[in-house]
Amino acid sequence: MKIEVGTIITPSSIKDNVTIKTKYGKGELYIETVVYPGFSDAHAHPQVVDVGKPRRWKNSYEWLKYRRLRVDETKVRKDSFLSSKLARATYILSLLEGATLIVVTGNIEANLNAAKSLGVHPRIVLTPTIMEKDGWLSIKEFIQYFFKNYALWNGYWSPGIFVHSLGLTSPNIIREAYYVAEKLGVPLALHLSEGITEVDKLTRILNTSKANVIAVHCISEPKECFKITRGIVHCPSSNLYLFEETVKEIDYISALGSDWPLVTGGIYSTYKMAVDIHGPNLNLLRKASYGGYKLFGVKWYGDFIGFDEPLEKVISGKAKLPCYVFVKEKPIVIERSIKNLGLNYEEAKRIVRESVKEALEKYPI
Repeated sequence: MKIEVGTIITPSSIKDNVTIKTKYGKGELYIETVVYPGFSDAHAHPQVVDVGKPRRWKNSYEWLKYRRLRVDETKVRKDSFLSSKLARATYILSLLEGATLIVVTGNIEANLNAAKSLGVHPRIVLTPTIMEKDGWLSIKEFIQYFFKNYALWNGYWSPGIFVHSLGLTSPNIIREAYYVAEKLGVPLALHLSEGITEVDKLTRILNTSKANVIAVHCISEPKECFKITRGIVHCPSSNLYLFEETVKEIDYISALGSDWPLVTGGIYSTYKMAVDIHGPNLNLLRKASYGGYKLFGVKWYGDFIGFDEPLEKVISGKAKLPCYVFVKEKPIVIERSIKNLGLNYEEAKRIVRESVKEALEKYPI
């Protein structure tokens, strides 16, 4: 396919009147604005369907302890079929919002099976949640899963580790996860400093002043988190929902994460909220796109999204949803519809509502 582009933004440049040739697709196409790579959702919980009523919590641990959910999260997580269904809904929504990369936590087997069953999806980094609680994966089980599926890790599907938090994971497990991630060469991420200062604790646990980890949230001490980690994934929607505050300094933001895509929307919805907070900013758009790829070490060749509106409108978050989404040069979304599935955004939101409703009705508290 030959694509004529009005304006293209890449991690290092902005160019006008560019031609892109892809191995897949036929004919010629004109796209007003291309973002290359597309949006990267650097932190998403696809099995989260309820988060309790909003209020100004002191920190994430208080929220986890006292929130009143309508659903039994453990039972949802253990139901592989339902968990996979929720992950499929997440991927469909994400594609239509322009995600060419998504990093998912939770049930790794369900998240991978969802991708296999769909056939089309963004690039996926599978980071199973490590937490000392019933139903979560252990480091030993992750290692077994890593080697069992070694042939799959080709850059379209990639593995990683997600340690839930310092407060809900023992220091020994955190150190073990860090060691395994280093030895296997996979990214390690964790929730950090959500309403509570934890940077000093992390450096003591890992015995280092520069930890090779990806920090998520960091609303309490963004400067310190940014200094001692690989970077910060900014999740404005969940931060504001829980704490009524978020990271304000754009210099400390490395990438964006939707956090709860089935509850608060996908990555373009997140980007729009970030624009409301930080203002229209070309640097913010690059963090929302290239940022996640850089943090998680994912190749981005052939991943791009197209808008039928000018770059200024895309930067401001006022453009409509992307009209085209390409992953590995393959046209996945064409004229705001997933080609292979025949689904548009309204149908994707219906699938999300039905999947969430099924989880709430099947496993009520």
